[in-house]
Amino acid sequence: MKFSYDQENIYLMNNNSEIARANFTIKDNILSINHIIVEEKYRGKGIAKQLMLEVIKYSEKITC
Repeated sequence: MKFSYDQENIYLMNNNSEIARANFTIKDNILSINHIIVEEKYRGKGIAKQLMLEVIKYSEKITC
């Protein structure tokens, strides 16, 4: 599994398929998370936590 990014999303990909997404907005140097979406068969496996940790790392990069 690997992470992929665009301006308002971080995706967790498995074999080129999206299994989870964190959607966010950035305004006035503040990152706000709008949604965390995890495909049903991957729920309960810590995927949302992995996404949240990746969002934190991403936010630290963009605010430095």
